[in-house]
Amino acid sequence: GGKDLEKSAADMKIVEILQYVNSLEKQMANVTKYSENLIKKNRDLSQAMFEFGQSFTSLGQSEGDVIGEGLTHLGSTAESLSVITSAHAEDQVVRLLEPFEEYSRMLTSIKTAIQQ
Repeated sequence: GGKDLEKSAADMKIVEILQYVNSLEKQMANVTKYSENLIKKNRDLSQAMFEFGQSFTSLGQSEGDVIGEGLTHLGSTAESLSVITSAHAEDQVVRLLEPFEEYSRMLTSIKTAIQQ
């Protein structure tokens, strides 16, 4: 009799762990999804700033004098911000997205090991 109870308690613990892993897996999927969205928005913002900068640089070059210099400077500043934003988005891929994807793979491996 005692051995059946022990096995049952062990089985219950495995079920509890599996439920926890399933819950964690869903949460990681959400975190990964929103991280992907954030990175996409930063990439889009970078592209928009670049295009904004190009348009002001072009406008400044067509104007000349002080106004032209100011517009050209605004354009080059926006292009610089575009480069910084793009680098930030790529940094987010390495620092956020790749580790989240690795954690998700580990959770899948844990589930596979538990279910065997």
